[in-house]
Amino acid sequence: SQGRPTYFYGLIEFVSKLDKLVEDLNLDKVEKDVQYQFVNLNKHPSMTTEVFYNSADAPPGTVLDRPVVIPIRLPDILINWEFRAVPKDGWSGPSTFFIVVMVSVYGGFFVSMVTFLLMESKSLQIVEAWEILKLRAQQVRECFLH
Repeated sequence: SQGRPTYFYGLIEFVSKLDKLVEDLNLDKVEKDVQYQFVNLNKHPSMTTEVFYNSADAPPGTVLDRPVVIPIRLPDILINWEFRAVPKDGWSGPSTFFIVVMVSVYGGFFVSMVTFLLMESKSLQIVEAWEILKLRAQQVRECFLH
């Protein structure tokens, strides 16, 4: 080892934890619907990539589109991993119905706000006109009384 750390015990721990994790997650059943990768955030210098375990259709070097990320942390044995997964068919976008509903809601809100502001503006104009009429009537009365 010549002063450099060895990783033999870490490797044994790594393999035993990974096998148990893969078994517990039933990844063989999940793989038909999901692309996934296990990523080691503390990559060993001998590793060429951070991805150390993956589904067949998400090999190392594959960039997953907006993956769900689940951290796996075992600090006592220096495990700092992430499980990243995406649906095989990708994330579905918003449906046409949803877009139409949202445009209708926001459009309706916009129209109601414009209508309210126009009515409020008219109301203010009527109040101002009434005040002007009262002022003019007062001025006319004063002219005739003097």
